[in-house]
Amino acid sequence: MAVTLNNEPQGWVISFRSKDDINTLSLQLSQVQQYADNLRAVQHEHRNLISTIAGLLFLKRYDNALDLIQQQSESHQKVLDFIARNFKVNHLAGLLIGKYYAPKSSD
Repeated sequence: MAVTLNNEPQGWVISFRSKDDINTLSLQLSQVQQYADNLRAVQHEHRNLISTIAGLLFLKRYDNALDLIQQQSESHQKVLDFIARNFKVNHLAGLLIGKYYAPKSSD
């Protein structure tokens, strides 16, 4: 970057950064983008479930709606408990949970 005084060039300032810093920032950005994609997938799955429950309630199939809610809750809790019990590295556990919640249609 040029340094000027009264519109007269006085010199330059050059900043050097470690390539590792840039690679680290790039990796972090990729992880944030993956996290955002996973959140969108979770939101999509939850909207589908809520729509199904709303439909069952509209049809006055209350028992079916309750069964679906309990089934989903138990299924998710079993997976979360298994991951929490068996994977002590938070980044790995988070990755596995994200993959679990990824859209089922992409499998």
